[in-house]
Amino acid sequence: WAAVRPPTGLSPLPYAAALDLFDVARGIDAPVPLLLRPDGPALAGRAGDPGVPAPLWSLAGPPARRRAGERGAAGALSTLRRRLAGLTDAERDTVLLDLVRADVATVLQYPTPEDVDTTRAFRDIGLNSLTAFALRNRLRETTGLRLPAALLFEVDTPGRLAAHLKEELLRP
Repeated sequence: WAAVRPPTGLSPLPYAAALDLFDVARGIDAPVPLLLRPDGPALAGRAGDPGVPAPLWSLAGPPARRRAGERGAAGALSTLRRRLAGLTDAERDTVLLDLVRADVATVLQYPTPEDVDTTRAFRDIGLNSLTAFALRNRLRETTGLRLPAALLFEVDTPGRLAAHLKEELLRP
C-alpha cells in the first residue's frame, strides 16, 4: 500500500492510520464513507481540472481566472464557427461529436474519447450534478457558447448534445 500514489489533491494516509480506518469501515453494516485526507494547497484553484478527480472539485475552489482575449469565449466561438463553415453537414456532425466526446472523456476521466458511447444517457455513463456542471463549463470553453446549467439533463446523450451544439453554432 505504501507504494500506491494517491490522486492529485490527496495526501497519503500513514500506513497504520489507513489500516485502523479500514478496520473501522469493515465493521459498519452500511454504505461506507470514503476516507480521504485532502491536500488543500494541491487542490487550490483546480476545480474542473482533469488531473483532479471530479469528486474533489467541490473542495478545490474555483479555477484561477483566465485572461480574456482570443482564447476567451468569443474567440472560441468564432474559431469553431470558422472551422465548421467550410464543412459538409456530415463533417460538421463528426467534428462536433468528436468535440463532445473529448470533453466528456476528460471530465468523466475515460481513457479515450472513443470510449464514450454517444447513444447512452449521460447518467448511465457516469454524469452526476457535479460533473454535469464541470462538463457544461468545459463545453463553454471549447465552443464559446453560453450553455444553460440544465442542458445536459435536457439533451441526455452525447449524440443529442452534439446536435444541439450544431443548432446553436449555425444559428445566425
